[in-house]
Amino acid sequence: MLTRCLALAMTLVMLTSPANASSIQRLNDRFVLRGDNYTLTLDAGTGSIVDVHAGGGQDVTLWRSGESGLWSAELADGSIIRAANFDGTLGPECETTLDDTGKAVVLRYTGGAVDVEVTVRPHERSVTFDAKVTGRGATVMRFSLPGRMRFDPTQVERFVTPATPHDSVGVAWTGQFFAQQDVTNPAGWTNAPGSPAGLQELLGRGAVAMRPVNDAKVALTVTQAGREWIDQRLIDRIERSQAMVNRATANQYVDRPLIESEHGIWFGVSTLGGEGGLWRFGGRVQDDEARLVLPISRVVIRRLAHQAGEGRKRIGLIDLKQSPPGGAWADVQLEQWREALGGISERSDGKSEFVRLRSYEAIDTAVNADDFAAIVNPYGEWFPALDHEQLMDRVRRVKRYIQTGGNWFEVGGYSFYAPLRPTEYFSYEGLYPPMFADWVQLESRGGRAALYREQPRTWDAWAGAKDATKLFVPGEIAFGGDAGGGYYDRAFATYINKDATWQSPRVRMSFGDDVTTSLKRYAKANGVMRPLDEKLTPDLLGKLKHAVLLKYNGSAADKLANLNHIPRGTLVHFSDYLHGGFDKQYPDHLPPNESFGSGEQLRELIDRCRASGLLTMPYTNPTWWCDDPRGPTFVREGDAPLLRTLDGELSEEHYSTNFGFTICHWHPAVQQANHVTRTQFTKQYPVDVIFQDQNGARRWRYDTNPASPTPTAYIEGLLSMNDEDSKIVPLSTEDGWDQASRDHVQLCGMAFGLVPMEGGRTRLRLRDKYPPSVWRVYPVAQAIAHDKTIMAMHDLGHFVMNRRSMAWVLGLGFNMSWVVSADWLGRNEASRQWLNWLDRMQKSVVSRYTGQPLAAFDHQWSADAGEEDDGVIRTTYGPVRITANLNAAPLEHDGLTLTGYGYHITAPGLFAASLQKCGDVDYGPDGLDCIVEYTNDTIDIWLYTNYSGKVSLPLPGVKDRAFDLALNDAKAQVIIHDAALLVDVPPAPDGHRRLWHIAYPMN
Repeated sequence: MLTRCLALAMTLVMLTSPANASSIQRLNDRFVLRGDNYTLTLDAGTGSIVDVHAGGGQDVTLWRSGESGLWSAELADGSIIRAANFDGTLGPECETTLDDTGKAVVLRYTGGAVDVEVTVRPHERSVTFDAKVTGRGATVMRFSLPGRMRFDPTQVERFVTPATPHDSVGVAWTGQFFAQQDVTNPAGWTNAPGSPAGLQELLGRGAVAMRPVNDAKVALTVTQAGREWIDQRLIDRIERSQAMVNRATANQYVDRPLIESEHGIWFGVSTLGGEGGLWRFGGRVQDDEARLVLPISRVVIRRLAHQAGEGRKRIGLIDLKQSPPGGAWADVQLEQWREALGGISERSDGKSEFVRLRSYEAIDTAVNADDFAAIVNPYGEWFPALDHEQLMDRVRRVKRYIQTGGNWFEVGGYSFYAPLRPTEYFSYEGLYPPMFADWVQLESRGGRAALYREQPRTWDAWAGAKDATKLFVPGEIAFGGDAGGGYYDRAFATYINKDATWQSPRVRMSFGDDVTTSLKRYAKANGVMRPLDEKLTPDLLGKLKHAVLLKYNGSAADKLANLNHIPRGTLVHFSDYLHGGFDKQYPDHLPPNESFGSGEQLRELIDRCRASGLLTMPYTNPTWWCDDPRGPTFVREGDAPLLRTLDGELSEEHYSTNFGFTICHWHPAVQQANHVTRTQFTKQYPVDVIFQDQNGARRWRYDTNPASPTPTAYIEGLLSMNDEDSKIVPLSTEDGWDQASRDHVQLCGMAFGLVPMEGGRTRLRLRDKYPPSVWRVYPVAQAIAHDKTIMAMHDLGHFVMNRRSMAWVLGLGFNMSWVVSADWLGRNEASRQWLNWLDRMQKSVVSRYTGQPLAAFDHQWSADAGEEDDGVIRTTYGPVRITANLNAAPLEHDGLTLTGYGYHITAPGLFAASLQKCGDVDYGPDGLDCIVEYTNDTIDIWLYTNYSGKVSLPLPGVKDRAFDLALNDAKAQVIIHDAALLVDVPPAPDGHRRLWHIAYPMN
């Protein structure tokens, strides 16, 4: 048996390749690989990366192999095989040689549950890793190459990564992200494993009826006791609604049931033998239930506070610093609770006081006192505690609080289930896809290094059906900190049976590049190079660059009646035609459902849009088939086209109250169904773009359907569908990732975690998960795909609703988008003015950067950033330079004062800004939005404002002059003097913001 790795029989070997200025040197038990700007040292015994230096301080290691060594493999039984253990001491061993050319180190690992051969090759500015893996026992499910990498958090300047699409377009993490956090001053919170013991302590065993996690929603009935507490209007609303009642308190444990259902008591109070009460909602609280939980709680707490009198005048909300904005199975957000409970206090004439309980200590003080009438735990199944022992101790305090007259509210899920504790170490993980790239870059005092795969898809659609080498290999990445320092894991998803051999995609560690250059190299290496202008005809490209994405809701008749209110060139997006309704009866999209209108009306809508200079984009979803009820295709084909898990089971999906199944894209019935939809929207109802939902948002999964070439071919099937469809009609999709950007002309999403939502809708933002001190935005997605796709926020649920979201969208280099019902657009002048302003921004500003490469990007948080402040973005796309103020306070910039959530944009022949002050004119907090465009012949000035009075704008390089013009129905004098424009803007007729236009010749 070998006890050490076999190597060339030399004490010192140096081989140099003059062609690429790289070398391999053997120094005792080390191999030292060198290039122009790096050294990488391998342990000759196991192949572990001992250290890496890359142009930084030579005394600082950039990173090194962690506990796994050069690679690791996860088997189907859950065991992990690590290269570090192939040292010959326990049997498995490693043999090291140079390849036939002498330009690469070859490491062969044998004698274990897998045989692995890794070739490590130095290049001028990078090192590559190639692996062949042969199964010798249990199936290999993951293969990490390299294995876990370790680094010192104190040396990190930034660690740039992609993100899951609902979090961000990409992130630059600081060294503090990887360091141990101060639990006495929490920077974040995490939940520990749960137990039913907490609620059992209060109510006893068997107190909660456990029904399915995604149980059917049922009708609600307000009891006689409930009618004594709840007003009639709210009662009517409750009894028109349904709720998921899947964690109901058993009847014998409820002293006063207020709202009942066929699945048990949804809301009631248990007195625990005392004077107060445990008020509890008995089920999962999602959007539908949240609309009831908040007003019901508000009504009851208001009455409790009134009854309590002077003794218990306080109303408490557990609202931990830097906590999640909502809870587990409890979708009422903290912001909503603050507003509701604070409102009770404000309207009580000083009889009650709202208190935010911001720490463990504050909670303990509140439950031990006798002056709180009610306390709300908004975190659902989570309960603030360091561990289970502290949770139980705190539950006993809550019990005493209730028994002595206090009222405690639990607002979703299985109450007191899991400790919510301060985060000691941060971590982040995700699958690729849907993470945008399999790439990261570490920048530290030891230099810069990027680590990424290389797997260009150079084959035709569906080629993988006959050739397993033509299958995209999905993966996953994870990183964070622990007691061992910072770590980074990356893995390929595999399915390597016994005696089967699998060749990995190449992995490259490159050195010295800035992030933008590194991402360009990554895109080229992975075949993501097709620019936007190659995917579209010149005519359609020009139109889409100038098009606002408008989600246009309503029946066909309503849409047709109000088309004249939509600016020419808009991309009209609609989903209400769907045959069975939204997320119903897929894959059958047509004929239209009766509530929308007839097929003839759908064709008329498309034809009228085209005649009016509008583009059309219907919503479709070719990625899952819906159940309950099944559409005609699903009924005919049965379950054969559905994805099968590793256990052979169907993969069920649900969205809100809609259920269905993941499909196998390799199955002929799935392909035929998609062909039908594609043909309908290119022949019968010819549209400009087809929106295929979830193409860019789907995570990889295993599929054992017999039609799938291998269990890892799910994503290749999806990509093949995209490839095939994109050759016939332009495609848009939700979110997106690097390979999806090859075949789509538009990606919609990747901003839920960044841009606040409006209209009462909420999403967990990235800053709610991680404090601003540990991250900044870095647009990995834009660096790869901004010149290859049109980017916008989510097509169904995230739009440019105000100046704040507009500033974000401009900083991200996204297109304008909005949602409106046809009827409202026809009746509401303010909505039409807003759409006109979005249209003008798109045509004058956004069109200039659409399809342009990212040239520069910087995001900085303000030192004193509050909850409504997101910092400042300074970025450049092509020739367009943008400053986006994401803070609520005004920003001094380039001699101007930008509004809170304002912006400043320049390009050749363009100036645009959201101004609070210019020169001696102060527009107030509402500010003035303006665009100035110069051409060879004219100057066009656009103002969007409800301000009236003198307007001053910078006009450098324009000669002095004065003239009169008509501003809508009013006359105004325009004076250009000393490189500034002065004009008196008349009051808007209705007081709303409106769009004014001034145009005059340059000469």
